[in-house]
Amino acid sequence: MSVWRILADYRAHSRAEALLRAHLSSDELAQLNRCGYLEIASPAHAGRVYQVDALDTRVTVFQHGEMVQRLCIRTSVPLPAREAVLAHKLMIETVEEDYMQRANVVWFRPALKPGES
Repeated sequence: MSVWRILADYRAHSRAEALLRAHLSSDELAQLNRCGYLEIASPAHAGRVYQVDALDTRVTVFQHGEMVQRLCIRTSVPLPAREAVLAHKLMIETVEEDYMQRANVVWFRPALKPGES
């Protein structure tokens, strides 16, 4: 690998990290660094949280702490892992209903019948 390629990769990584710092709070960035995923609260549905893993193309949806769905949704252009997490965050926070309509549901928890636990 040439020195120029290494320098270009370093600059791209630095720009990407600056973008993350600009759009994530310090707590969100710390969670992404520590856990490898970001939890994003739904702006429209109380108790719903999306867990976006930087190394998994599937998004886990929790409702009041219980896993209720696994979604598969990708950007139209492949993005590096951490930048993809940011794209999910921005989509969920701005166009959540469109995000959900575009997502493929790969798993869901069936609704419980009355009296079942």
